[in-house]
Amino acid sequence: MRIGVIGCAGRMGRANLAQLLGTEGVELAGGTERPGHEAIGTDLGTLIGRDPVGILCTDDPSGLMTRAHAVIEFSTPAATTANAALAATHGCAHVIGTTALEPADRAALAEAARRTAIVWAPNMSLGTNLLIGLAEKVAATLGPEFDIEIVEM
Repeated sequence: MRIGVIGCAGRMGRANLAQLLGTEGVELAGGTERPGHEAIGTDLGTLIGRDPVGILCTDDPSGLMTRAHAVIEFSTPAATTANAALAATHGCAHVIGTTALEPADRAALAEAARRTAIVWAPNMSLGTNLLIGLAEKVAATLGPEFDIEIVEM
């Protein structure tokens, strides 16, 4: 499977590059950053402190999606909604970890998801997802008279 990384120079993007480069059966399709980013033109292996892999960071998510079966994205809400529309156009699966999406952004993702597979998880941390699951169980047990909320600090 060919997978690309959008937002490849960020903390999560670099972690994804490292994981993809070490996973059997996965081919790195490429990585992108926003136009003007200092990582543009940098080899993706070098970007994560490894030997060069012969794939350079670009600012062309559409081009990446023509080569990839799927892309993983941690970027900004505006970029994510634009990239979701591109993914739908290209039939490229889109895994999104971008946070701070507003209702209009989520509606744009829902629209794009009518035409391609989209997974949106605004927090990929095991601890947070465990707490969310526990809060759902606690809320179901306590009932509607209790107000339960998880606040990230």
